[in-house]
Amino acid sequence: KFENIDAATPVKLSDFDLPPACTAPLSVCLPAEVTSMDVYLAHAHDYYNLTDQDVADIPGDVAFLCLYLGSGSRLIADHYDVVSRYRIEVYTAWGQYALCDKYESGPACTAGGDNFHVGRSASFEHKFDGQCSDNSEAGTWFSLPSGGECTSTSRVIGKDCTWRVKSRVKTITFECLNNTQGLQLTCSPGMSPQGESIFKTAFDNSKIEFGGCPDVEAKKITDVHSDYANHAFKKDKRNVDVYMS
Repeated sequence: KFENIDAATPVKLSDFDLPPACTAPLSVCLPAEVTSMDVYLAHAHDYYNLTDQDVADIPGDVAFLCLYLGSGSRLIADHYDVVSRYRIEVYTAWGQYALCDKYESGPACTAGGDNFHVGRSASFEHKFDGQCSDNSEAGTWFSLPSGGECTSTSRVIGKDCTWRVKSRVKTITFECLNNTQGLQLTCSPGMSPQGESIFKTAFDNSKIEFGGCPDVEAKKITDVHSDYANHAFKKDKRNVDVYMS
């Protein structure tokens, strides 16, 4: 909608130039280091690939899941029926968070990010974007772009790539987390600590009577991130595929 148009005033083409902020390289958080951390992904039970996906820490995933659990139709539409805990290695030069939700035939990251650096943001319960800040109160979301994945052991993290999968630690069902252990009952305002406690216990314990959820049968990491297969993994004592860095 245009208002107060003055046809007599000439318009310069330069008036339509993008401002410098729109074309400048995206900034990253520095200084940076290589570290390992656990992240969580809600997904369909037959899709375990982290490439071009958004993941979160515990508070961040509880915030995300409470949004989804309040809308059963979205859970059904996206086929989310399990949640997995992964251990990943990352280079902490955090980039801009991107909207990534890739599945077999879906798009990759569709908004934000630079397709190389791991994106970082506070959850939507935080008043700031959280790229470089302490988000412990609201939780943190991360985007894992395909352009930054360390797809072979020869790629140096922090130089050639920015993230790699080390292991899938555990996968549990929504049925156990939500209906058996009652996560949805904690999705009211002010109940985040209780929800985070339920979520953490469900992954840390496998006995239902103690608040845990059993690990479900899942694809091996080597079946999903095939570039690592046959030479970079071993089994740990829990029979979990672990990347040998």
